Amino acid sequence: MKIHYATCTREYEAEYGVIRLNIDINLLHRVKGSLQKVKAMMAEYPGNLTVETAIELDWKIKQLLNDTFGTDISAAAFGGANIFAETESGKFLFEEFFAAFLPVLKHDIETAFPQKDPAVRPEAAKYLLPEAQPKSDPGIDIAAMTAEQKSALLKALLT
Repeated sequence: MKIHYATCTREYEAEYGVIRLNIDINLLHRVKGSLQKVKAMMAEYPGNLTVETAIELDWKIKQLLNDTFGTDISAAAFGGANIFAETESGKFLFEEFFAAFLPVLKHDIETAFPQKDPAVRPEAAKYLLPEAQPKSDPGIDIAAMTAEQKSALLKALLT
């Protein structure tokens, strides 16, 4: 028996297929964390990548991304290409993909989970009413004081 219920599934048509994701509130956080791990992996190989390194990192990074998204996004995003394939713009394939995909993903997550103002508890609401606000003090008009009044005020403030 199959059960049916509403989900937060979104579909994105990528170059090599359709990416189907469950949008959840932590997804963007996981993606950012994974991209930091990718940067750390690449930092281990400064300079130009060798063919062997590109092949090794390609596999590791695709696994990381698939784990992050909870589905095989690598097949739809990169096809059989190595993520370090150079594109027409001179960037790596995975850089082009994320430059295009992350803004769309971020928008969908923010739309699915809008930031809401926290509800004001009833016991605190009474303090937000205008009559609960303190009356503003008009202050002291020193210009209208006599010399004797100014002197008395100064003594009161200093003692």
